[in-house]
Amino acid sequence: DSHDNVVRDNVFVDNLDGLRLCVGASGNEIEDNDLTGNARYGINFYVGTDPPTINDGRPTANVFTGNDISNNGDLGVRGVR
Repeated sequence: DSHDNVVRDNVFVDNLDGLRLCVGASGNEIEDNDLTGNARYGINFYVGTDPPTINDGRPTANVFTGNDISNNGDLGVRGVR
């Protein structure tokens, strides 16, 4: 449920999920990160079970630029249904 953050130049390696955006996370800038070799997903968009502070609980209006997403177990990016 984070909003208007910048996540830049990080390494997310050998985790369950590299990066998870959930419960209405919005307006975040995710750029130039390395999301490699995570067990399930490089990036996981997730609705979550906590009540959202804004919108319907789905991540929205997040911007992704220049990220390296590779060699993750299930999918590079998993979206919300």
